[in-house]
Amino acid sequence: MAITLVNLFNHIPEDRLDAFEARWAEVAKQMQAQPGAITFHFYRAAGPDQEFQFVNVTDWESREHLQQAIAAVNPAGQLQEPGLGVQIHPNFFTLALEG
Repeated sequence: MAITLVNLFNHIPEDRLDAFEARWAEVAKQMQAQPGAITFHFYRAAGPDQEFQFVNVTDWESREHLQQAIAAVNPAGQLQEPGLGVQIHPNFFTLALEG
């Protein structure tokens, strides 16, 4: 069964947003190359007043494919750096309605 991962990112210092986005672009390339990857979307907050600074939405053929990709790439480990303080909030969904 297909699964969607929605990652919410916050607590990134304002002066590190561009660096975080660049780092995520590298991680996304690695994740997209993994078996079972379907689609990837990465969003940046439209303004500084948003609770989350970035949102990543990815679709996978199955939760097993996603878990294998996470084990192979270790995205959370690649995104952390001393002093960055990023918090990652992963959430998993299956499609309920489509319009």
